[in-house]
Amino acid sequence: MTTIASEANFLSSSYEELLTEFREFLFAQGKSPPTVKGYLRDVRFILSLVVVRLGRVSFSGIRRKHIEEAFADTRFTHLQDHVRGQASCNRVKAAVRQFFSWARGAGYTSASPAERLRSVSLRGREISALSPDECDRLLAAVRSSADPLSIRDFAMLTAMLTEGFSIVDVVSLDLTDFDTELGLVRVRSHRAGRPQCRKAGEQFLSAIRRYLRAGTSIPRADGPLFLSGRNTRITTRQVNFRLKTWCRRAGIREIPPAVLRQTFAATLYEKTHDIFQVQQALGHRSVGTTARYVLAKNSRRTEPRTGDGPETRIRPGKALSRKVAEAVHH
Repeated sequence: MTTIASEANFLSSSYEELLTEFREFLFAQGKSPPTVKGYLRDVRFILSLVVVRLGRVSFSGIRRKHIEEAFADTRFTHLQDHVRGQASCNRVKAAVRQFFSWARGAGYTSASPAERLRSVSLRGREISALSPDECDRLLAAVRSSADPLSIRDFAMLTAMLTEGFSIVDVVSLDLTDFDTELGLVRVRSHRAGRPQCRKAGEQFLSAIRRYLRAGTSIPRADGPLFLSGRNTRITTRQVNFRLKTWCRRAGIREIPPAVLRQTFAATLYEKTHDIFQVQQALGHRSVGTTARYVLAKNSRRTEPRTGDGPETRIRPGKALSRKVAEAVHH
């Protein structure tokens, strides 16, 4: 079976020139470097599958059925020994839709063959923040570990759990984004679409100072704050892997980094009952998005019902609209 790496070599220089222009377009739209890298990786993979299946084909000759066949190809639907998740499929579809929409607007094609690609709704998924006990156990496991990278990981997890940073915010931080004396931090890839300077909490600043003093990985003055084991900027995939490792060591359920941000939002709302303060802290454009986060505390599974019925769950839906209305008029 042809690998992803070898498929990329099938793309001609004309395709690569289009991808380069698309890259510049994404940066002009304010996308962060990790996001742009992900868009290009996903679009390049789908284009490579189209070219591998059809042989040499001009860009303007790509049709909707070719895109649909690429998404149905087992090289896309399966990742090594497991089926690709729906969230991953949606991410790739979104990247491909935006690429062809840009290409049509730029005059490279008369119509978008990806226009009818539809993402599957994931709103039924349960949103579940960590409990205070789970937070304590997770941070204690990292803080007490002899792992040389634990000090770095503690600082990253603290950024998400006590400051509400997204995983992209964390990996995008540079050393120059901090003024530890004044307690300020600049969030470069903030969801509001522009860099934002904000006051950092003492717990987070203390974790950063401890990380810098440890000297396990020494960031360059003009380089990334959090480094991988190879002294390059750490990636979102590496952060995700490290978090799941620490969850196992702490004896709690494995979670993605987004749950730490949800926990921050739910905790802040419990303290302030001000949804607009939470919205500002998270950098959301829509208060409805923020409401999904503040519901996280109440959307965990409860004890199973008696008998053979399903477990009781509170899911975002009508309850979400009620929560928004209640929070706004609190």
